[in-house]
Amino acid sequence: MPAPFDYNVQRPDIMGAIGAYEAGRDRNRQVMQQGKQDMFAQYLPGALKGDQQALQGAQQNATPEQQMQLQNALAQMEDRQLQQTREQQEVFSRRAMWANTPDKWAQVTAQAEAEGIKGASAIPFEMRGAKLAEMMSVKEQLDQEWKRREFQ
Repeated sequence: MPAPFDYNVQRPDIMGAIGAYEAGRDRNRQVMQQGKQDMFAQYLPGALKGDQQALQGAQQNATPEQQMQLQNALAQMEDRQLQQTREQQEVFSRRAMWANTPDKWAQVTAQAEAEGIKGASAIPFEMRGAKLAEMMSVKEQLDQEWKRREFQ
């Protein structure tokens, strides 16, 4: 018959098991977090270049703070692109108004192509007036978009 208090029996270390479980859980959480950070860093350059898949990957692996930073960076990039497009339109329209001969028009369109306005050289001189009217409409739309962004 066993004694009521058998001191030779080793009691299970419940607190040690709980501590080991919590330490393992914390270590797994750190590994997962580091993995997400590595994935975010991998996707970030593509996301900032406009790659939609990279943007989705970066958003999925970002912390809430990083998501806000990413959204701010993307908004600033859009603002810069909008400003650049607006400036290009203004410069091209001024040049187009100056170009009242086919030779001057050829110079203006060649210079616009060199500055990154694609398709400018394909516009014939006879369509200059229509293109100017179209550009004024685009300029108004860009101005409205810029104002809308300022009030957000």
